[in-house]
Amino acid sequence: MPFISGEDTVESAREVLRERISKYLTRAEVLKGQMKPEILLVQQIHIMHNDTGFGYERIFKRCADNDLTEINVRDAYIILPYQVLNFVRFCELFVLHAPNLKTIRLWTHYDVRAEGLLQQLKGSLACRDIELDICYDENFHDREIRFSNGWVVKIGRGLNYFQSVGHCEIGSCDLNLRKCHETSIDIFRFKQP
Repeated sequence: MPFISGEDTVESAREVLRERISKYLTRAEVLKGQMKPEILLVQQIHIMHNDTGFGYERIFKRCADNDLTEINVRDAYIILPYQVLNFVRFCELFVLHAPNLKTIRLWTHYDVRAEGLLQQLKGSLACRDIELDICYDENFHDREIRFSNGWVVKIGRGLNYFQSVGHCEIGSCDLNLRKCHETSIDIFRFKQP
């Protein structure tokens, strides 16, 4: 039977402890990566049928700041001309109030009626050094807008929660004056790392 010194036993015990500590630290890092981000703000707005005063500026201006560089819009129904026009209005708000915005990514369903209009908007935004990335996906329905500065806005009806009006009626240009369809809007602010 070979002789084992006390120093060898202590050293092997230390090695076992080092391995265990290393495993625990690795596991802690994995768990840390899986943790949900801290929510700093939650607000819910319920818009009733025929309510006014809920233009994009009231809902989204809080999301525009110097830290905003990217917006991801998931709205399945930016397919008809009036829906594209609402998306243009949404983009205009951020052109005005987010000076460091570089990318707007739109996830929507494909429709030939919207394709040319979205390409026109893409060119217009490019003149302002903002890339519009259009992604077509037929397999989703939920509407959500994520901002790179930690804001998330979920709207039951997407960006098209306004009732239609005639071209020369009050509310045709200023969405704050336009009547709305009933919908709920959930607004979250997540802590940035």
